[in-house]
Amino acid sequence: IDERRSIHTTYYLDPKEFPTAVGQQEKRDLLAVYAGASITPERAALAEGMRSCRDCVVEILGEKGRHVSDNFLRDWRKVLKRAIFQIVPPGDTLEREARDQTLAAGAIPVWFDMMVTKENVTVRPHLPWAASLDWKQFSVNFTPPSVLTQLWPQLEAHLRDLKQSGEALSMGRRVAAFRHRLNWTNDGVGVLMLEELAKRLD
Repeated sequence: IDERRSIHTTYYLDPKEFPTAVGQQEKRDLLAVYAGASITPERAALAEGMRSCRDCVVEILGEKGRHVSDNFLRDWRKVLKRAIFQIVPPGDTLEREARDQTLAAGAIPVWFDMMVTKENVTVRPHLPWAASLDWKQFSVNFTPPSVLTQLWPQLEAHLRDLKQSGEALSMGRRVAAFRHRLNWTNDGVGVLMLEELAKRLD
Protein backbone atom coordinates (compact mmCIF):
# COMPACT_ATOMS: atom_id res chain seq x y z
CA ILE A 1 0.00 0.00 0.00
CA ASP A 2 1.33 3.40 -0.98
CA GLU A 3 0.78 5.27 2.28
CA ARG A 4 1.75 8.58 0.71
CA ARG A 5 -0.88 8.47 -2.02
CA SER A 6 -3.70 6.46 -0.49
CA ILE A 7 -5.56 6.01 2.76
CA HIS A 8 -6.35 2.45 3.74
CA THR A 9 -9.85 2.56 5.22
CA THR A 10 -12.15 0.04 6.82
CA TYR A 11 -15.09 -1.33 4.83
CA TYR A 12 -18.28 0.66 4.52
CA LEU A 13 -20.84 -0.94 6.83
CA ASP A 14 -24.57 -0.45 6.70
CA PRO A 15 -25.79 1.41 9.82
CA LYS A 16 -27.81 -1.69 10.82
CA GLU A 17 -24.47 -3.41 11.48
CA PHE A 18 -24.14 -1.11 14.52
CA PRO A 19 -26.68 -2.16 17.16
CA THR A 20 -27.63 0.59 19.57
CA ALA A 21 -26.36 -1.54 22.46
CA VAL A 22 -24.06 -4.56 22.43
CA GLY A 23 -24.85 -5.78 25.93
CA GLN A 24 -22.48 -6.48 28.78
CA GLN A 25 -19.23 -8.12 27.75
CA GLU A 26 -19.40 -10.36 30.83
CA LYS A 27 -22.57 -12.02 29.51
CA ARG A 28 -21.12 -13.16 26.18
CA ASP A 29 -21.30 -16.95 26.35
CA LEU A 30 -19.54 -17.99 23.12
CA LEU A 31 -15.76 -18.13 23.12
CA ALA A 32 -15.36 -17.90 19.34
CA VAL A 33 -17.39 -17.97 16.14
CA TYR A 34 -16.49 -18.37 12.49
CA ALA A 35 -18.44 -18.24 9.24
CA GLY A 36 -16.90 -18.78 5.84
CA ALA A 37 -16.22 -21.06 2.92
CA SER A 38 -13.41 -23.62 3.23
CA ILE A 39 -11.49 -22.24 0.25
CA THR A 40 -8.01 -22.27 1.83
CA PRO A 41 -6.18 -24.93 3.87
CA GLU A 42 -6.18 -22.63 6.90
CA ARG A 43 -9.93 -22.12 6.73
CA ALA A 44 -10.58 -25.84 6.35
CA ALA A 45 -8.34 -26.66 9.32
CA LEU A 46 -9.96 -23.96 11.42
CA ALA A 47 -13.51 -25.15 10.70
CA GLU A 48 -12.62 -28.79 11.34
CA GLY A 49 -10.95 -27.97 14.65
CA MET A 50 -13.71 -25.68 15.90
CA ARG A 51 -16.33 -28.42 15.50
CA SER A 52 -15.11 -29.95 18.75
CA CYS A 53 -15.36 -26.68 20.68
CA ARG A 54 -18.23 -26.74 23.17
CA ASP A 55 -18.71 -22.96 23.29
CA CYS A 56 -18.07 -22.07 19.65
CA VAL A 57 -20.27 -21.66 16.58
CA VAL A 58 -19.09 -22.61 13.08
CA GLU A 59 -21.02 -21.93 9.87
CA ILE A 60 -19.56 -23.42 6.71
CA LEU A 61 -20.70 -21.48 3.67
CA GLY A 62 -20.58 -22.50 0.04
CA GLU A 63 -17.81 -21.48 -2.36
CA LYS A 64 -19.76 -18.29 -3.04
CA GLY A 65 -20.10 -17.50 0.65
CA ARG A 66 -19.89 -13.77 0.01
CA HIS A 67 -23.41 -13.92 -1.49
CA VAL A 68 -25.23 -14.95 1.67
CA SER A 69 -28.88 -14.22 2.27
CA ASP A 70 -30.24 -11.35 4.32
CA ASN A 71 -31.73 -13.94 6.68
CA PHE A 72 -28.30 -15.43 7.34
CA LEU A 73 -26.79 -12.02 8.02
CA ARG A 74 -29.60 -11.15 10.40
CA ASP A 75 -29.18 -14.41 12.31
CA TRP A 76 -25.39 -14.08 12.34
CA ARG A 77 -25.61 -10.64 13.93
CA LYS A 78 -27.44 -12.32 16.81
CA VAL A 79 -24.61 -14.83 17.11
CA LEU A 80 -22.04 -12.03 17.16
CA LYS A 81 -23.80 -10.41 20.09
CA ARG A 82 -23.02 -13.56 22.10
CA ALA A 83 -19.42 -13.98 20.90
CA ILE A 84 -16.23 -12.86 22.59
CA PHE A 85 -14.11 -13.47 19.47
CA GLN A 86 -14.81 -13.89 15.77
CA ILE A 87 -12.13 -15.57 13.66
CA VAL A 88 -11.55 -13.77 10.34
CA PRO A 89 -8.89 -15.65 8.31
CA PRO A 90 -8.01 -14.57 4.76
CA GLY A 91 -10.15 -15.97 1.98
CA ASP A 92 -10.26 -14.99 -1.67
CA THR A 93 -9.00 -11.60 -0.49
CA LEU A 94 -6.46 -10.78 2.20
CA GLU A 95 -8.92 -8.65 4.14
CA ARG A 96 -12.48 -9.45 5.11
CA GLU A 97 -15.45 -7.25 5.82
CA ALA A 98 -16.16 -9.57 8.74
CA ARG A 99 -13.28 -7.96 10.65
CA ASP A 100 -15.13 -4.66 10.75
CA GLN A 101 -18.55 -6.29 11.26
CA THR A 102 -17.06 -8.02 14.31
CA LEU A 103 -16.07 -4.72 15.87
CA ALA A 104 -19.41 -3.10 15.01
CA ALA A 105 -21.15 -5.90 16.91
CA GLY A 106 -18.93 -5.43 19.96
CA ALA A 107 -16.87 -8.62 19.49
CA ILE A 108 -13.10 -9.00 19.10
CA PRO A 109 -11.74 -9.90 15.65
CA VAL A 110 -8.97 -12.48 15.37
CA TRP A 111 -6.97 -11.94 12.18
CA PHE A 112 -4.23 -14.11 10.72
CA ASP A 113 -0.79 -12.56 10.25
CA MET A 114 0.40 -14.66 7.32
CA MET A 115 1.86 -14.26 3.87
CA VAL A 116 -0.57 -14.85 1.01
CA THR A 117 0.51 -15.39 -2.59
CA LYS A 118 -1.84 -14.73 -5.50
CA GLU A 119 -0.81 -14.45 -9.14
CA ASN A 120 2.89 -14.59 -8.17
CA VAL A 121 2.53 -11.64 -5.78
CA THR A 122 3.12 -12.25 -2.07
CA VAL A 123 1.52 -9.89 0.42
CA ARG A 124 0.72 -9.77 4.13
CA PRO A 125 -2.03 -8.01 6.09
CA HIS A 126 -1.82 -4.25 6.48
CA LEU A 127 -4.50 -2.98 8.81
CA PRO A 128 -6.52 0.14 7.95
CA TRP A 129 -6.11 3.50 9.65
CA ALA A 130 -2.67 2.26 10.71
CA ALA A 131 -1.40 5.75 11.58
CA SER A 132 -4.34 6.48 13.89
CA LEU A 133 -5.36 3.16 15.46
CA ASP A 134 -3.49 0.80 17.77
CA TRP A 135 -5.08 -2.46 16.62
CA LYS A 136 -3.48 -4.43 19.46
CA GLN A 137 -5.94 -2.75 21.80
CA PHE A 138 -9.03 -4.35 20.28
CA SER A 139 -8.02 -7.24 18.03
CA VAL A 140 -5.98 -10.45 18.21
CA ASN A 141 -3.11 -11.14 15.83
CA PHE A 142 -2.52 -14.88 15.30
CA THR A 143 0.18 -16.51 13.17
CA PRO A 144 -0.97 -19.94 11.94
CA PRO A 145 1.46 -22.81 12.56
CA SER A 146 3.03 -24.67 9.65
CA VAL A 147 1.33 -27.88 10.83
CA LEU A 148 -2.31 -27.01 10.24
CA THR A 149 -3.69 -29.73 12.51
CA GLN A 150 -2.28 -27.58 15.33
CA LEU A 151 -4.00 -24.40 14.14
CA TRP A 152 -7.15 -24.64 16.22
CA PRO A 153 -5.55 -26.22 19.33
CA GLN A 154 -3.02 -23.38 19.48
CA LEU A 155 -5.56 -20.69 18.72
CA GLU A 156 -8.11 -22.07 21.19
CA ALA A 157 -5.49 -22.21 23.96
CA HIS A 158 -4.51 -18.59 23.26
CA LEU A 159 -8.12 -17.35 23.28
CA ARG A 160 -8.92 -19.22 26.48
CA ASP A 161 -5.82 -17.75 28.12
CA LEU A 162 -7.02 -14.27 27.13
CA LYS A 163 -10.43 -15.00 28.61
CA GLN A 164 -9.10 -16.50 31.84
CA SER A 165 -6.62 -13.68 32.43
CA GLY A 166 -9.31 -11.03 32.02
CA GLU A 167 -7.60 -9.47 28.99
CA ALA A 168 -10.45 -10.53 26.71
CA LEU A 169 -12.91 -8.70 28.94
CA SER A 170 -10.75 -5.57 28.93
CA MET A 171 -10.34 -5.78 25.18
CA GLY A 172 -14.09 -6.27 24.72
CA ARG A 173 -14.80 -3.15 26.72
CA ARG A 174 -12.38 -1.21 24.55
CA VAL A 175 -14.19 -2.52 21.48
CA ALA A 176 -17.54 -1.40 22.88
CA ALA A 177 -16.18 2.09 23.50
CA PHE A 178 -14.43 2.27 20.11
CA ARG A 179 -16.81 0.65 17.63
CA HIS A 180 -18.76 3.82 16.75
CA ARG A 181 -15.59 5.17 15.11
CA LEU A 182 -16.03 2.66 12.27
CA ASN A 183 -19.48 3.99 11.42
CA TRP A 184 -19.41 6.08 8.24
CA THR A 185 -20.61 9.26 9.90
CA ASN A 186 -19.00 12.65 10.57
CA ASP A 187 -18.04 11.67 14.12
CA GLY A 188 -16.99 8.15 13.10
CA VAL A 189 -14.96 7.56 9.96
CA GLY A 190 -15.01 11.30 9.28
CA VAL A 191 -12.91 11.96 12.37
CA LEU A 192 -10.63 9.00 11.60
CA MET A 193 -10.00 10.43 8.15
CA LEU A 194 -9.01 13.80 9.60
CA GLU A 195 -6.72 12.13 12.13
CA GLU A 196 -5.07 10.08 9.41
CA LEU A 197 -4.45 13.17 7.28
CA ALA A 198 -3.09 15.09 10.26
CA LYS A 199 -0.57 12.31 10.98
CA ARG A 200 0.77 12.66 7.46
CA LEU A 201 1.26 16.37 7.86
CA ASP A 202 3.30 15.99 11.04
